[in-house]
Amino acid sequence: RDAAPDLFAPLSRRWLYNIPRSLKTEGVRPLAILSLLDHYTSLRNRLFKELSELIQQHEQDADCQQPLRIYLLSSLHGGTGSALLAEVGLMVRRILCELAYSDYRLCAIASAATTANNSTANLFSAAAIATLSELNYLMDRHSEIATLHSADRVYAVASHKPFDWVTLVEGGLHGHQGDIERATQQLANVAWIDAQSPLGIG
Repeated sequence: RDAAPDLFAPLSRRWLYNIPRSLKTEGVRPLAILSLLDHYTSLRNRLFKELSELIQQHEQDADCQQPLRIYLLSSLHGGTGSALLAEVGLMVRRILCELAYSDYRLCAIASAATTANNSTANLFSAAAIATLSELNYLMDRHSEIATLHSADRVYAVASHKPFDWVTLVEGGLHGHQGDIERATQQLANVAWIDAQSPLGIG
């Protein structure tokens, strides 16, 4: 209630009224967008600081691969990673634009799991489908990209897609602890292998 009137404008009132009272996403993607908007300034400041330090370290280390590679790892399911993957990618793009830094590659690596046939699992499947649909649209550099937060308008990078490429890894059975651990390791392995190759695996 104390927020600026236009802060939550990207979310329809219908979604705001349907946010779960459990304080968990429960697979509802708009709740993650709401959280991002609510914590936008602190998140952006943290990313600005970390990216500035990363660029400085990269430029000082003669053994680093060129260009600088940045990876975003996520699951396509649930209410958080699926909803924020592209938005965080665009945020990183805008910060790097603000820093006047262009010698980098930005990659998303996401796990896609098999879901059971029940109402709860259908929500996780819907999250994955929505995420892939968003990426399909946003990865076309001719697509118009609306800014989520008013502060982004200064450094809007309308001609850039959120990632240079997206890699999907097999996530096993959704909710199975062993498969979750294997998918997490696989995400890290793909990033590590790509980082070791001058050409990458994209």
